[in-house]
Amino acid sequence: MKRIVTLSIGFLIFAELAVLAFSFPNRPRDAGPGVSGQVASVSFAPYRDGQSPLTQVFPTRDQIEEDLTRLKGIARGVRTYTSREGMEVVPLLAEKLGFKVIQSAWITSDTTEKGRDTNEAETDSLIQLANEYPDSVERVIVGNEVLLRRDLPPDRLIEYIRKVKARVKQPVSYADVWAFWLKNPQVAAEVDFITIHILPYWEDEPVGVDRVGAHFEMIHRMVSEAFPGKPILIGEAGWPTQGRSRGPAAPGVVNAAKHLRTLVETSIKNGFDYNLVEAFDQGWKYELEGTVGAKWGLLDQDRALKYPLMGEVPEDAGWMGKAIAAIALALAMVLVLRRDLMSGRAVLAVGSLALAQLLSVLFVGFASASHGAAFTFWTSLAPILAGSGLAVLCFGCVRQSAAWAAGRLEAPSQGIRNWMAVFTVYAIVLAIAVSSNGRYRDIPVPLLSVLAASVLGLAFLARLAGAEWRNALAGLTAFDGGRGDRVLALALPLAALDSLVGEGFALLGEDFTRMHPSLADQVPFILKGMVSNSEVLALAGLLLLLALPHIAAVLKRKSSFAR
Repeated sequence: MKRIVTLSIGFLIFAELAVLAFSFPNRPRDAGPGVSGQVASVSFAPYRDGQSPLTQVFPTRDQIEEDLTRLKGIARGVRTYTSREGMEVVPLLAEKLGFKVIQSAWITSDTTEKGRDTNEAETDSLIQLANEYPDSVERVIVGNEVLLRRDLPPDRLIEYIRKVKARVKQPVSYADVWAFWLKNPQVAAEVDFITIHILPYWEDEPVGVDRVGAHFEMIHRMVSEAFPGKPILIGEAGWPTQGRSRGPAAPGVVNAAKHLRTLVETSIKNGFDYNLVEAFDQGWKYELEGTVGAKWGLLDQDRALKYPLMGEVPEDAGWMGKAIAAIALALAMVLVLRRDLMSGRAVLAVGSLALAQLLSVLFVGFASASHGAAFTFWTSLAPILAGSGLAVLCFGCVRQSAAWAAGRLEAPSQGIRNWMAVFTVYAIVLAIAVSSNGRYRDIPVPLLSVLAASVLGLAFLARLAGAEWRNALAGLTAFDGGRGDRVLALALPLAALDSLVGEGFALLGEDFTRMHPSLADQVPFILKGMVSNSEVLALAGLLLLLALPHIAAVLKRKSSFAR
């Protein structure tokens, strides 16, 4: 009876800690002054699951009308990116629903006949819509980030701008990242207003959300001074709610809310004209920009508002369900292993409860992050396979600790050690992939957290069972101090270093090198970039922790030979 009471109290304490692990980071937080009215304008690309311009599957008229209706009361206007592909109905529907439209033509490379035909069709459609719906089409934009993509030279782009400008009465513009206006001033001479994209997250030197207001003002001032007298529209300003961090720029729901509120507040204070990117999450963009590219919507793929425009904002309003799932997983493991936990050493039994709850919390965190990044069959399959393996590993670790609690002090099973080896190699592969693609690839901290907690948690309980620290760690590898351990003992620290270096060198974009042309100028920023991303620092730290068992195994084998 005493053991039952002890374990019950222990489980309740750890369950409370699990609730705290989910509730504390998701507590409602201040996101700045609320948006009392409507957002001025939002980028409107109403693609749904299974729809994409890449596959030429487009929204229907009914879906477009439904999405515009959903935006009533949220935004006063919308910005489109094409005047074809079903979007021809937007001006008519906008007129009906009371929206103002910034209608656009998508301009692409015209080195092929298909490209030339596309551009002609786009500009023709834009001209027709602007003339047919002058009450709703307030302004027009010819081309989006054409110069950034290097699809056309400036002179050829200007020809399309002139074509549209000669045939419509509305003000005409072109849209691109602010730096490309400064590089191509001849384009500014052709437009009625300048449309700049200011995306602090994507800057070569990423800007944290706490500094975006000053960043908007600085960029707007630079462009205004370069082109005096030209009206300026901030055509894209936004913040992702999920995906990898870039330096101090961390995606998140609270940060996205802070960004929007700062954008609105700064625009009101300075008289800026702005458009928020974007209305809805765009799952199809995963193919181009990873998870982070698909998560810029004010509303999610299901058309639900991600965060309130007024008041405090929680990072994850659904945290309670995840806490319950984590407690249920831990309870399931405890019930399966109850016989071992009811006998032997109470301290090891309580330690097993703690390990079960810790791994359950981290596993649910991994599953949640994976679910949010599952856009295709393949992006769903990889985390399902990894999650299945992690589930086996987690249960194996708790079962091993329960066996120690029952007095069976055998070494960890070969199965556990094999799973740890597999995931350790997988962690190295993921880390290298992150460092080689420092803009788009997700940083696998949730997965490595489960793995590291499994390894170090079991090592701690082995120490509690009486093993020396070196033996406790060395007993978790599959190679008994041999070549495999030597390779991993070296590869893991190198992967940690590579992840830091890769993050620093990810800054080296065209704008960064133009602003800092010499290596002496670049080095301080690169070094800062290596340590300014908390996610990458966590990744490097977890890789170093995973190296400890392999280092211990190598040292143990060397000492045994020395004797």
